[in-house]
Amino acid sequence: MNKLFLQSFLFVLIFLPLDLACSQGFEGPLDMDRAISLALERNPGLEAARFRKKATEGDLAQAGMLPNPELSIEVENFAGSGAQRGFRGHETTFQLRQLIETGRKRARRKEAARLRLSIADLEYQLTKMELIAQVKRAFWTALVAEERFQLGQQLVELSRQSLSAVSKRVEAGKASPMELNKAKVAAESSMIRARQLHHRLVVAKRELSYLIGYDQEAGDLRITGTLKPILELPGIGTLESALEHGPRFHLLLLQEELARASLALSRARVIPDITVGAGVRHFEESDTQALVASIDIPLPVFNRNQGSIAAQRQRLNRVVNDSSFKRLTLKSRLFSAYHALKGAGEMVQGLKERAISKALGNLEAAREGYRYGKFGYLDVLDAQRTLFQLQLEYTQALEAYYLAESNVISIIGTELFPEEKQ
Repeated sequence: MNKLFLQSFLFVLIFLPLDLACSQGFEGPLDMDRAISLALERNPGLEAARFRKKATEGDLAQAGMLPNPELSIEVENFAGSGAQRGFRGHETTFQLRQLIETGRKRARRKEAARLRLSIADLEYQLTKMELIAQVKRAFWTALVAEERFQLGQQLVELSRQSLSAVSKRVEAGKASPMELNKAKVAAESSMIRARQLHHRLVVAKRELSYLIGYDQEAGDLRITGTLKPILELPGIGTLESALEHGPRFHLLLLQEELARASLALSRARVIPDITVGAGVRHFEESDTQALVASIDIPLPVFNRNQGSIAAQRQRLNRVVNDSSFKRLTLKSRLFSAYHALKGAGEMVQGLKERAISKALGNLEAAREGYRYGKFGYLDVLDAQRTLFQLQLEYTQALEAYYLAESNVISIIGTELFPEEKQ
């Protein structure tokens, strides 16, 4: 019995600090909504996307600006010889000149800038959606790791109870010392496994803490929530329609429109802009004035922007083909992620509704039978291991389901269950 007391003492010594570590440090428990809120406030990647959007807003404002007028002052016929000595015969001309853009360049420039702003805004929304999906995935992973750790503790407690029961049977001469050794090995193995599960829990919490900007020890992070149920999935056709009308396909369409707008702007630059001017000329010698006017029209003889037009045409071809390839890739990824999600959901339901319930019944029957000498300890140990393994498989299937669900959401760019309250 001294050895039994030692095993129990080690159990308390090892796991009491873990429970304390998981309950200190964070001001209140962290639920899903708070985790998402913290990530949206602190994530630098989202902040960078927001600054990109702000920058394109400035580009759009600049694209609509008219060219500035020019003021020119010309002084002629001075510092010469004879009658033109000094400033006696000089002429001074004051003129305002204005560049007039032709070929709808300003409108086309604004259109290209508007499309860049729309792309930046959509990229910001996609970055935000991706961040929310990452937080949800990390949160569910941490919650599942918490569940696994609790299973590990339950297995340690079951092993301790089994060790106590075997010890009593050995003392009463109803079981061999070999069974006691097996019980001790099982108890030690369960403690090692529980410790491994604790390390995985710390890693899962650390990944979540990075996303929400929590800079303390991961073990101090307390999370709260319940593992959400598996909902009935919409059909693959519904998800493909959501993908085609979603933000990712819209982003590809905007990129094609931007390439076409850039090509149109390059073609518009072939048409020369006109600079007109008007002003007054003062004749010092006669102290008289006269009006002057000018018009400058570049002649597109050598440079007709042909190189830029050719380059923009090839960029348009690249964007169109790249968009087609990305659409096919997204559809392929959606198909794979959907069936991974469907398979994980079916495994979760099967394990929960059939395998685990039967394993629980078998364990209770084995423990009851062992208590009355109908079964050996190996039968109890086997039933115990079977239940624990099924429970672990269940949590692994849940984690796979959450990961697959996150992948589907990331691909279609919208929530899989919009009406679902997290």
